[in-house]
Amino acid sequence: MENCAVGVKQVSFSFTGDPDADMPSAFRNTGTAKGVAIRLSKADDNTTLGANGIGNSASMPVTDNSVMLNLAAEYIATNGRPGGGTVNSLATMTINYQ
Repeated sequence: MENCAVGVKQVSFSFTGDPDADMPSAFRNTGTAKGVAIRLSKADDNTTLGANGIGNSASMPVTDNSVMLNLAAEYIATNGRPGGGTVNSLATMTINYQ
């Protein structure tokens, strides 16, 4: 984010979505593939940003009126052997300025 308002010192990001039944820290796959979910993490240090309250937030300091949160998303096996098909998920990001 760029051009943050003067006085904003920190920005927190939180993520919500449907958790996977077998791996609640991952986001549920709504596609046709079996045994997989989506794991969201901070790309800088690989900290998992889980679904709905399981380590689902990150705070970053504002420097020079900007802040950057680098994210990574990956498929993760949840239960048994993953099966082919489509993988879809939805995560909502909420941003709070402090």
